[in-house]
Amino acid sequence: MSAELSLVQEAGASAPAVSVPGVRHRPGAELALALAAFETPTPDEPVLEAERLRVYHVALELQCLSNTLVPSVNRVLRDQFERASLSIILNLAEGCGRVSRRQKRYHYSVARGSATECAALTDVLRMRRLSPAPDCFRARSLAIRCVQMLSKLVESLGPAEPKSERE
Repeated sequence: MSAELSLVQEAGASAPAVSVPGVRHRPGAELALALAAFETPTPDEPVLEAERLRVYHVALELQCLSNTLVPSVNRVLRDQFERASLSIILNLAEGCGRVSRRQKRYHYSVARGSATECAALTDVLRMRRLSPAPDCFRARSLAIRCVQMLSKLVESLGPAEPKSERE
């Protein structure tokens, strides 16, 4: 399946527009294709610290997949999967924006917990046959990869700092 990714110019801004001939679009497909075409920014372009991390891009891919994996009739599972996958990205970004090691560890740990939750949700979807097994395995492998990378991030920050006691 080949897809064309073109840029549409509107009022001086560019936005990705995706066209796949003969294929019905699923929600999130445009974002998934845009992520696949993601290029490393040039040194001139400002980027956030989170955008430099590979785990951030894996989490974005998982979030796009979570949006298409659960049938819309299963609103509870769909909502939970979308929230958990979004939580990975947001906590990772917030952790990158923190200065103290303790706060960074906290946000990265929460993101890791959300990634673990996503992996469990893929098991539920596969066992209940709500989504195709290959799609579930793909999402699960992305979630596990996020858990692995976030675990290394937490480890790299050293042991947890005890909270300072007020006298």
